[in-house]
Amino acid sequence: RVYEELTGRGWFCMLTNHNTELIRELYEGFLIEEIDVRRAINSDPKKRKGKEVIIRNYGEQIQHS
Repeated sequence: RVYEELTGRGWFCMLTNHNTELIRELYEGFLIEEIDVRRAINSDPKKRKGKEVIIRNYGEQIQHS
């Protein structure tokens, strides 16, 4: 996997993706933080919200209040 290879080379990496079980499994062992996002595309404005994850191989877990 590219992310693991870059980490092994000492590179700092950050990526975002949709919050799914598969993504959480693929990046297990890295820092994963969930955030709320707004979606621009949906015919129903009430459904324009979602969850994303930020995945990093550096730093510490951010404490959300």
